[in-house]
Parts: sequence; C-alpha cells; structure tokens
Amino acid sequence: MVLIRILGGFLGGSVSGKIVHTSDMGFLWNAIVCAFGGILGGQLVGLVFATTQVAAVVDFIAVIGPFIDAAMTGGFVQIFGANI
Repeated sequence: MVLIRILGGFLGGSVSGKIVHTSDMGFLWNAIVCAFGGILGGQLVGLVFATTQVAAVVDFIAVIGPFIDAAMTGGFVQIFGANI
C-alpha cells in the first residue's frame, strides 16, 4: 500500500511540475516531496472518505483508488509547496 502511494505521489508531482512550470522544483525535489505528500495525503483522503481503502481481496479497483488519492495529493503538494 505504501509503495502504491509513493508511486502515485511521485507521478502526480511530476506531472503537475511539468504542467505548472512556475512551481517545478526539479526532478529530485519533486520526487522526494511529492512521494512524501502522496503517502500522507493519500492516507488522509482514505481515512476521511473511506471509499478508497484496500479490500481484503486485492483487485484492480482496490489498487487504483489509493493510487489516485496519492497522485492527487502529490500534485497539490508540488504546486502549493513550491510557492511557499
């Protein structure tokens, strides 16, 4: 689960860094900060909404939900974190 959130945060931050050029922190910082943001933010979104938690049986939807949560929060961390 943590690996899914790390990958989601990394990819969300990388994509948002390429789209919003003014908040691009470079490849290494995007990877570190957004992976961390993907872990924490993905966990927070999963706890608040409780719709993207992994079920007992691993299926495609149970993997995609946390990945999307982490990608979304990784992108937010990358965009708003670079402007602080």
